[in-house]
Amino acid sequence: MTTSTSSVEAVLAVFAAVEQRDNDALARVCQPDVEFCWPPSLPYGGTTRGLAGRGGGWAAYWDWLQPTVALRRLDPRVVAAAGQEVVVLWRQRGLTPGRGEPRQPSARPLPGARGQARPRADVLLRPRSSVCLPRQSQPGGTRPCHPDRRTASHRARRMNSPPLAGVLVVIAYDSGSRGNPALRGRTSALATAIIDGARTVEGTHVLGMRLGQREPDWAALDAADAIIFGCPTYMGSGSAQMKAFMEESLHPQFLERRWQDKLAAGFTNSAGMSGDKLCTLQQLAGFAAQHGMIWISLGQLPGWQSGSGSPADLNRLASFLGLMAQSNSDQGPDQAPPDSDRQTGELLGRRVALIAHRWAAAADAPAPARPGGR
Repeated sequence: MTTSTSSVEAVLAVFAAVEQRDNDALARVCQPDVEFCWPPSLPYGGTTRGLAGRGGGWAAYWDWLQPTVALRRLDPRVVAAAGQEVVVLWRQRGLTPGRGEPRQPSARPLPGARGQARPRADVLLRPRSSVCLPRQSQPGGTRPCHPDRRTASHRARRMNSPPLAGVLVVIAYDSGSRGNPALRGRTSALATAIIDGARTVEGTHVLGMRLGQREPDWAALDAADAIIFGCPTYMGSGSAQMKAFMEESLHPQFLERRWQDKLAAGFTNSAGMSGDKLCTLQQLAGFAAQHGMIWISLGQLPGWQSGSGSPADLNRLASFLGLMAQSNSDQGPDQAPPDSDRQTGELLGRRVALIAHRWAAAADAPAPARPGGR
């Protein structure tokens, strides 16, 4: 094991312990004289030596702002490592004081921390920064943006291996918000198949997010490498619940370009073989395009288009833009959509996860040299 590799593992172990609030694990990976350094301008600014005094600094400030496991996720990504120096980008989340609403970090970037973790790896931590606009229902103003700019030296020292923390794929969908209550859940069954397919790719974290049951997890959506949107087709377009989600994403996700260059895909379901489902997929693709996302097609040959074909064929509805499924109007989610549509969904989930890994690996690869060496 090289020094750089052991240092990276030590740093990621520190992040894991902090995310889990596991003081015992933190003590196992850190040296007794570890230092946590923060600029004096922060509420927990200054230098803390050892773990004994840590509870009165960063943890005391952030613990009450991060009451849930989802809010404590840091999504650390190693962007450079050389010897005992490791550079990590992470995302800080928390509740807005007095409002109880999730928010991203303020525009003022959180500063670096320097410490030592076994085996004596100097930890250089550089969190991400971003614009912070309130949600549409939240008053407030716009703050300036200080986007992260990686230097040439950081690019030159980037790790060429795939992201160690894996990728996150979120399936954001509506199911049964209209129609016969006794038969609701058929689009949800399709979403489950897509989730199962994405999970077959090693290193993929998958989150199913059913819209309408609770407030969308905007922090998870912002952190995702890929988002798969899905909903039933009602009256020739996507469901009202999905449209409400789209409009709510305007402020701040659209205005801050939080989903810019993320991957996207889509699926829909209806009772009819056609039902104008293409209109819904075009609506989802257009929504993704407005966010600056990269659309992933279904990527499957059409089935059931010859005399030897059958409804058991994959992609039996011959869709290309995204996944189309059909559920008989008198059957519930225990029977509809049929296995062929669900298997097509599994392949879509796997396809998106595989591309997300390739996309993340490319993002971490060294930048190509400029023409003429300049």
